[in-house]
Amino acid sequence: WEILVTWYLNLIFWDTRVVVLRPTKDLLPSVIAEAMAVKVRGVTTSKETDVIVVEVPKSQGSEDMNRESIDFVIRSNPRDTNVGVVQCKTNWNDNAQIPMLWNIVYAAQNLQVQNLKNQ
Repeated sequence: WEILVTWYLNLIFWDTRVVVLRPTKDLLPSVIAEAMAVKVRGVTTSKETDVIVVEVPKSQGSEDMNRESIDFVIRSNPRDTNVGVVQCKTNWNDNAQIPMLWNIVYAAQNLQVQNLKNQ
């Protein structure tokens, strides 16, 4: 299902600066993987997402970009980069509870939850 969604979205974004991919280590730029990871008590954790949509900023370099060059462009222009996560599941736990947890983690300022602190 995720592969079909990825192919369909890539066809929609054909000839744009947007790429849709599944989060494999061979394809995902490291800056995006780092942005989606959370460190809890010194241990880095990340929830495996289904499909990631990335709008890569325009660059002065070659249009034939590989993972390393995309990573460099995104690190150089973080404000011009848009990243979206598409979850392809229909399970209530995955669709509602997990995003609510990540929202708590990302929005934490003076969070008072046992064994969890914002660094």
